[in-house]
Amino acid sequence: MPELSRTYLDASLRDGLTVRWPDSAMPIKVYIAPFRWYEKSKQQESFVYNQMVIECLKVWQDVTHNAVRFLIVPDMQSSQINFAWRRVDRKSLGHCEYSINKRSMVYSAEIQIGISDGILHAAYNDADEVRHTILHEIGHSLGLVGHSDGPSDIMYVPHQYGVVGLSPRDAETIGWLYKLPVGFNYHAIAEKHQLAAPYTLHDVIELLADPTAKPKKDAFLEKAKPVHVERPEKLLQDHDILTHMGKFHLATQNIQIRPDTLKKLANPKFPPPTDPHE
Repeated sequence: MPELSRTYLDASLRDGLTVRWPDSAMPIKVYIAPFRWYEKSKQQESFVYNQMVIECLKVWQDVTHNAVRFLIVPDMQSSQINFAWRRVDRKSLGHCEYSINKRSMVYSAEIQIGISDGILHAAYNDADEVRHTILHEIGHSLGLVGHSDGPSDIMYVPHQYGVVGLSPRDAETIGWLYKLPVGFNYHAIAEKHQLAAPYTLHDVIELLADPTAKPKKDAFLEKAKPVHVERPEKLLQDHDILTHMGKFHLATQNIQIRPDTLKKLANPKFPPPTDPHE
């Protein structure tokens, strides 16, 4: 296997820019859904899995030295990241959908974590493997939207059984993501300071990490400041729109028709309406 680069941050660029939660969004509000729909045998494990989410959030918070912070909230209406539970399927053990605005800011995420029934992905019945998936999906929600090329990293795919914590490379990657400004454009910075081509994001990172290059490092970071000023009220507005859309979606998943209404629909005295345009 070829030597791995310092980070895998280049796999998470969108249109050549880094994406992440803005500093003004901290602490990120998180809602953890209960096991409302699951079979009774799993209801007893709800507390254990909820605690596992809290522990995994703390792992990411600690590794960023509190650059990323979380706050658990009691309802989905006030959250920015929502955790839900589902049965595992053949395609994936977990899933994350995140929303990014035009300024490369993440402002909302929905995470689904699979729980095995012991048949599909039987090895995933181990709580440590659920922990792996929770850590992985949190990584996506924080802005690591791509995947690692190193099997020992939590963001590597496919799922590596037995990997239950963050690697030093995971820590380095998320650390740089939250040191650099939102929407960091390494091409513009490299060209501005005449970095010899061909160059990579990691060439820029190596330069920034070089303690002997402090004047140039400060110049890089000064030029790397985001063009757009963070507007937390706009982020919250965008999130509120998505939250209401999510509430509508949840409200229409289990539609039930009353028996008396069904009888009326079946009664020939109440024929279905005709299309006036036919």
